This record gives sequence, C-alpha cells and structure tokens, in this order.
Amino acid sequence: QQQQQQQPSTTTAAAQGQKRVLSANAKQALTKAVLSSLHSPSGAIEGRLMAEAVQATGLTEETIMNAAKVARDRELKKRLERREAQKKQQKEAMAQIQAEKARLAEQQRIQLRQQQKYAAMQQQQQQQ
Repeated sequence: QQQQQQQPSTTTAAAQGQKRVLSANAKQALTKAVLSSLHSPSGAIEGRLMAEAVQATGLTEETIMNAAKVARDRELKKRLERREAQKKQQKEAMAQIQAEKARLAEQQRIQLRQQQKYAAMQQQQQQQ
C-alpha cells in the first residue's frame, strides 16, 4: 500500500475520456477489485486487489475507485428497483385478494337472500 501511495498520480487515457482496451488478465483484475468494493460495507477495495488492478490495467487508483463507485451506484439502483417491483407486486396481489373477498362476500349475500326467499315461499305454502 505504501508503494501505491508513493506512485505519482498520472493522467491516463481513460481519465481523459478515451477508451482503453484491456487484456483478459487486466479485465479480471479490475473485476476482482470492483467486486471487492461491492462486497465491502464501506466500499473499500482490498489493497492487494487494488495493486493488482493498477498493475494489470495501467489505470490509476482513482480511476479504479471511480469504476467501483459506478458499479456500487448501479447495484444500489437495481436493488431499489427490485424492491419497488416487489412492493408493486404485493400491492397488486393484495388488491386481487381484496377483490376476491368482496366477490365471495357478495356471493354469500346472494345465497342468503335466496335461502330467505325459499324459506318464505315454503312458509307461505305451509300456511295455505
């Protein structure tokens, strides 16, 4: 980590907005560093993984941290969207349950009225 701190901060092609083609090894190192950040409650990247990513990609620590922040923000957005979708599904399910309850209650009222009418008719017939 001391070596990382002693390295001068240089402007990279990626920091200037240019795209950089990474080797498979560099992509893997960068992925491991970003995943380390995603798994950390504080968003920190494990020192060894940061060093490997810097060495393999040629990117600065700042650029790698920015990539990790973008990934964390994206994951948070996805998580919030999933929660909202679950809430919406629960609301829809509750609405369906309430509608079914209302339908069943109406059926029971109809059956009760029919039974009352039938009982009244039988009573009338018995009186005649």
